[in-house]
Amino acid sequence: MFRKRFTPEMERKVKASGFSLQQVVTIASIIEKETGIDAEKPLVSAVIRRRLSLGMPLQMDPTVIYGVKRFDGTVTRKDLRTPGPYNTYTTLGLPPGPSRTRGCPPSWRP
Repeated sequence: MFRKRFTPEMERKVKASGFSLQQVVTIASIIEKETGIDAEKPLVSAVIRRRLSLGMPLQMDPTVIYGVKRFDGTVTRKDLRTPGPYNTYTTLGLPPGPSRTRGCPPSWRP
């Protein structure tokens, strides 16, 4: 499914972006969970790329949720402070991989 949706044009854009394919898919997975509104996705993408370029924590709740063992629908202060590879409040940079993917969503605009 992924390779069917991930076109050669997208692959060229990834290479030009300076990010690896895994990084792009990870960013897209964060965007897809951060907002369900298509018009907001480029804005979320811009925020992520800006924070990465500045060396800032991403501070994206969907990454925290992915790392919580028993998520009950509410992100708590404890969750935000608990270190882990997917917690972008406590760990700089991108998580080690995407938290979800269904093909390659169009969220990422290199």
